[in-house]
Amino acid sequence: MAHRQDWNHFPENSLEALEGSIAQGVDIVEIDIRKTKDGQLIVMHDHTVDRTTNGQGAIAELDWLEIEKLQLRDKEGNLTSYKVPTFKEYMQAANGKIMVNLDIKIDPLENFSAMYQVLEATETLDQTFWVFDASYQAVKDTLQKYPGAIMCPKIGSHQQDPVGEYYAYVDNMELQTLFFRFKTEQDTLWTVVEDALNRGIKTYCHTLWEGSSAAGHSDYKSKDDPDFSWGWLIDQGMEIIMTDETEALIRYLEIRNQ
Repeated sequence: MAHRQDWNHFPENSLEALEGSIAQGVDIVEIDIRKTKDGQLIVMHDHTVDRTTNGQGAIAELDWLEIEKLQLRDKEGNLTSYKVPTFKEYMQAANGKIMVNLDIKIDPLENFSAMYQVLEATETLDQTFWVFDASYQAVKDTLQKYPGAIMCPKIGSHQQDPVGEYYAYVDNMELQTLFFRFKTEQDTLWTVVEDALNRGIKTYCHTLWEGSSAAGHSDYKSKDDPDFSWGWLIDQGMEIIMTDETEALIRYLEIRNQ
């Protein structure tokens, strides 16, 4: 999974970065959803346009007509000719080509209906999954209301009882994927990974930085020793890895013949 798509070659969250990831052979892209003052859903990470465009201001305080005139910046801050895409434009471009992971930067419950309608209109419900950092009951209620949605709850050390949360999810609803956050290699949450795999659930973590998501097995450490990071996580049962180093991970998987 490509974090913010092919941002090494194109501005993050752009249609061009999406096409770059598709060309690389990436299986999934992660995108960020925001909403403008006049209710337009757009694809952008930050709550302001300052870092990624030649504009200024909070997205929630700008109309779409103002944002669509802006130009995106690349990772070095250089101005490009690329534009901010709407969520609908992005999903139209992704249709039939790649899975999409929604990282929702606005209230997911309040805005679920609007996002769901976009996926219905673009016929991309079956290739999109929603990373949901909410209570078990909230996820269950949402799934009952929107049965076509592929929900991906977060399970990890940010919860008081992650193992208990895991069984609350899997014993009471059908899930296709789960986002795991492991604090250490001794984290008790590792004990449920095999159970998830046996249930046919896709196991997912990210290796973006040092910290509590992948027990310290990060992209940074993979540059010198991919067996330590990506290889170790794969051996522990992780089937989806979100990374900033997609090209390097693809090469590593080819070496492993996976």
